[in-house]
Amino acid sequence: IHAKGDSDDGTGIVIDGGVVVAELSSTAGKGLKCDGDIAINGGVLNISTSGDATYDSEENDTSAAAAIKSNGNTYICAGVLNLSSSGSGGKGISTDGNLEINGGVMNIATSGGQYRYSNSLTSSPKGIRADGNITINGGKLNISVTGASEGSEGLESKGELVFNGGETIIKAYDDAINAAKAIVVNDGRVYAQATNNDGIDSNGTLTLNGGLFIGIGSREPEGGIDVDNSTSFVINGGTSIALGGSMMGTPSTTSKQYSVVYGGVAASVGTNIAVIDSSNEVLFTFEVPSSYNNSTLFFTTPDITNGSTYTIVSGGTLADYTDYWQGYCSGGTYSGGTTLTTFTPSSVVTTIGNVGGGPGGPGGPGGGGNWPGGRP
Repeated sequence: IHAKGDSDDGTGIVIDGGVVVAELSSTAGKGLKCDGDIAINGGVLNISTSGDATYDSEENDTSAAAAIKSNGNTYICAGVLNLSSSGSGGKGISTDGNLEINGGVMNIATSGGQYRYSNSLTSSPKGIRADGNITINGGKLNISVTGASEGSEGLESKGELVFNGGETIIKAYDDAINAAKAIVVNDGRVYAQATNNDGIDSNGTLTLNGGLFIGIGSREPEGGIDVDNSTSFVINGGTSIALGGSMMGTPSTTSKQYSVVYGGVAASVGTNIAVIDSSNEVLFTFEVPSSYNNSTLFFTTPDITNGSTYTIVSGGTLADYTDYWQGYCSGGTYSGGTTLTTFTPSSVVTTIGNVGGGPGGPGGPGGGGNWPGGRP
């Protein structure tokens, strides 16, 4: 489907309902394409592409397949979107303007590698990419990018990326989340896991104001969170957990909420790591999604206060938890396990062990923890 439209006057493609099925096997093919804006307000879209990217001599640039491609802005308010691309350089959603997600359910998967015409002209696979800003206000977003190549990223914005709500789960080979200018988390739940790079990578600023934010990076030196400059990483609220190699850019001392950077952590896949206060109340428990040796664990929560003592425990059993999401648990009763370390915050950022490589603090036990009645 191809409509001309005009992004200047807001004309383009509008889908309010129905079912759209498109299966493409063509070089740089697009399932839904508009020269203007695209708005999806309902319905079901099942779009798959299997063609590779190519070189466009008229544009002197590469062109890749995409399930949805807008030369203007893209707005998603409702509906179910099942989008996939298996060719080199393929995209789930690609927009030259801004992307705004207010609702709906999106399942996006790409499996191709990078297309390379020359050293300077390439096209990498993306779950979602936008040349403008990306704003997520609601909905459920599941992105999988499995192509093992440079730039195989889940969610990429060349501008600002703002989370105001919804549920976002991203698993990618390269950076799971990447923004050129800024990442802001105001609310919602975000899980970003990379198998070969950083979970969250901001080339500008990172501001955490609320919500639940989990970043999982690969091993040294790639981290769960990568911010170019520590003065650009500010924490004002919310709960965040990051695990991976070196911590690239610790939080700024201008942050309003306390955080902890713990270097030298070792844990096997499935191991539970819990943070417990002096009254034996569990702040949170996190189930490690992959095995790590000499990794860096970062966390922040409103429950951490100045002068109080906390214990980090690994490998125990959690019971009667109140919430579970992507390995994160709040509340409950923790028993058993091995004490890794204790800490008493005296400043807004507490550093434990060896941060940034080299041998560090004690590691967790080899086996995983136990979820009563099986993993939720």
